[in-house]
Amino acid sequence: MELAQRNSQISVPFYLSNLGYGFLWNLSGVGEAVFGENMTQWRASCTDEMDYWITADDTPKKIIANFTEVVGRAPLFPDSALGLWQSKLRYRTQEEVLSVAREYYRRGIPLDYIVIDFFHWVRQGDWSFDPEYFPDPKAMTDELHSMGTKCMVSVWPTVDRHSVNFSEMLERGLLVRTERGSMQCFDFQGDTVIYDATNPEARNFLWEKLKKTITITV
Repeated sequence: MELAQRNSQISVPFYLSNLGYGFLWNLSGVGEAVFGENMTQWRASCTDEMDYWITADDTPKKIIANFTEVVGRAPLFPDSALGLWQSKLRYRTQEEVLSVAREYYRRGIPLDYIVIDFFHWVRQGDWSFDPEYFPDPKAMTDELHSMGTKCMVSVWPTVDRHSVNFSEMLERGLLVRTERGSMQCFDFQGDTVIYDATNPEARNFLWEKLKKTITITV
């Protein structure tokens, strides 16, 4: 099993054994876990130190409880999050979002959430709606709310070099950097770098931007 985070792939390196213990491979780097008939192997591709955690208990339920006590327990979902969600790749305009929600409402189908996914922005890293295609997000969400529907907006970590936020984030050290050579992540619909989610200052920067450009409206 590959231990790596990718788009649509999430690795949680915790092993629950039928011998009555749990094993957490507490390393954030890329690696793999191999389970054979006569051996178990955990491998890190590159690391300066190794960290793992073991717990034992009488039942699998107690072992899982020990695990979640250490790593944190997710809060209960609000009731609205347990209903019907509508998402697709992708809603290109404000009117398209509303037309879908209106049809649900016309048919009497309760729609709890509608998700506005990627490229609702001008450039990656702007973290705001493109005014050409979403001219009035507040009016859009007000109408959604009137139909009993909440709006969720997908936030990407990529920052285009031409984004309005790139220069400031670069100067403040809020972007992921390469160990050697030029700072380059990947080229996808623009020359992009990823913001450093491990940096509390970078997280605060993003959240403050979202409160001003998106959260206030949805």
